[in-house]
Amino acid sequence: AFAAEDAFGVVPKEDCPHLTTDNISAPPLMGRREEEEEGALSLACAECGDDSESWFCLSCWASNCSRYKQGHSLSHFENVKHPIAVSYSDLSVWCYECESYIKGDLLQPCLTALYKLKFGTK
Repeated sequence: AFAAEDAFGVVPKEDCPHLTTDNISAPPLMGRREEEEEGALSLACAECGDDSESWFCLSCWASNCSRYKQGHSLSHFENVKHPIAVSYSDLSVWCYECESYIKGDLLQPCLTALYKLKFGTK
């Protein structure tokens, strides 16, 4: 066994001032990712087409690649100032203004929709 002080974990911020209805919009049509249905969410980065580490802007639902690829999610924030994005990989949520992972009740509809899209559950 290991001691708790030896462990490392990320603790999401619970009081992000940017987590507001102004910065979070309803998810678009949540078609299965294999479908090419008009209006369905695309996993491909809007800038480079990479779909291996997709982050979705929760203001406009643009798909962009992570900082470990070409960093287009950060570029999206810098260009349009949409502060909150969610990782399709692990459904973690990042606020660029706070520079922190965040959590909050306002995120639940978005996270539920992405979970259903990713895992195909009802």
